[in-house]
Amino acid sequence: MRFMLLPDDYCEPAPRPRWPSVPFEVGIAALILALCVLYGLVFGSMIYVSLQEQVVAPHAHAPGRGGLPHFHSPAEWALLVFPAVVAWSGTFSSLRYLVRRARPRR
Repeated sequence: MRFMLLPDDYCEPAPRPRWPSVPFEVGIAALILALCVLYGLVFGSMIYVSLQEQVVAPHAHAPGRGGLPHFHSPAEWALLVFPAVVAWSGTFSSLRYLVRRARPRR
């Protein structure tokens, strides 16, 4: 049996929740922007450390750090650079969308 609450004279209907002031598309774009920035920073820092170890000073490593630095193969470089490029392109695309959306229409 299905129970149903019917409005009567003794109870007021509950107030409806307010619609969010930020449109759904803008909220999703802001979320994607935040995730892409974080993702880009993580992979960007990995690329920076790898470039410092392998290109700038490949033989100057601090003593006690466990030996020589690991030199990446081209496949490993692709696995570092491709996600960084995707993340930064997502960042710039999200920013472009949000800026276009914020501009007043003519």
